[in-house]
Amino acid sequence: MVIIAKLVVMGDSITQGWDGHKQVDNPIPNELGKLAGFDKVENLSVGGTTMTGSKGLPSQVRSVNFADYDYALISFGTNDYWQQSESLQDMQNGLQQAINKMREENPKIQILITTPIQGWENNTDSLDQKNTMGVSQSDIDDMILSVARLNNLKVNDWRNNPIVTSDNYKLLLGDQMVHPTQATMDLMANRYFQAFFNGQKVTINQDDQPDNPSEPDHQPVVLEMASVSGNWLGTFNDNFQKIFQALVDYSTDDNRSIEWQKKDFKMLNRGTYVYLVKTFELIKQVVDEFLGSEDIYAKSFVPHSELSAKTRIKKLDRKEALDKIMQDDMYTYQFKEDVRDGVSKRYASFIIDNIHDVAQYTEPEEFLSANGKGRDDGTQLAYLIAAVQYQQEQIEELKKKLEEK
Repeated sequence: MVIIAKLVVMGDSITQGWDGHKQVDNPIPNELGKLAGFDKVENLSVGGTTMTGSKGLPSQVRSVNFADYDYALISFGTNDYWQQSESLQDMQNGLQQAINKMREENPKIQILITTPIQGWENNTDSLDQKNTMGVSQSDIDDMILSVARLNNLKVNDWRNNPIVTSDNYKLLLGDQMVHPTQATMDLMANRYFQAFFNGQKVTINQDDQPDNPSEPDHQPVVLEMASVSGNWLGTFNDNFQKIFQALVDYSTDDNRSIEWQKKDFKMLNRGTYVYLVKTFELIKQVVDEFLGSEDIYAKSFVPHSELSAKTRIKKLDRKEALDKIMQDDMYTYQFKEDVRDGVSKRYASFIIDNIHDVAQYTEPEEFLSANGKGRDDGTQLAYLIAAVQYQQEQIEELKKKLEEK
């Protein structure tokens, strides 16, 4: 059985249908519904709203049950820039929380998102001009694209082949600032029809309807490989956002949030290094909080070791490896929380002294993590294997000498 799809739209005055002077008869959602063949279009848009404010995205998301819809279109950003009351992180959090709620109520819903069209209010003539919050229209566009990538959403970016430009905005915008005329809204609806639906009518198979919309459909987190020849920091930031969002999504605490601020650096310097280290430490801290003191069981742990990811390769000297192993003092110990909980298990490893100014316990730096706060067991194992190989060589030489006598 085939049924016609249903669309819900969340947005501001542009999708509401305000042309700068009056409410038009055929807002963008209505025209898009006609073009795409939607059986029902619910337009929740409210003029003057943002991704975080009253009557904006959070309120609109709370007003419906997304299990009743097959598609959702999000169209915000204009007021987020002009009202100058939100940081970029505020906008991103509001957007992500809305997406999470939609998918919780309907894991199979198709979420569509668009950047706002360029505006010329208050004599602003550039997408890169910052408001008093230090945010530009391009910053908002880039953030929306980033959220779309993180959540695998279909996205329309009005910076690519824009309908409204510096040459024609006085003709295509009813107030010559931000609000499209009816004719321009029709053009925008047709662009959405092409961008989101490839110019084809949409239908939904009955089998595609969610069986239990109340249960979220968790998907694997797919991280991208960073390249030194490309925007590697941007890739790192996208991966960080995916990890943090996954941790929030999988948390059993509905109010769980993670305080992390994305940063960009024009060049690689100590600030970049500190930022990356602190972010990795935060990820470990949050994971540790989730896992608690429970042991992790697995058939195997498989670290990456592909040649394509490595450079400056040098063979490990076996005698040097043995020397390092001999410098590696091992101790047995208990964890304080185990003693507190009455657990008698003892562990063994070297000790990292993070208490005394003059360390009372020392270990080869080769066996420490990059920040010096953890063990690099993989490297330690490699040195141990090389040390055993060296000792075996010595044993074979002694056997040979004994056989010659």
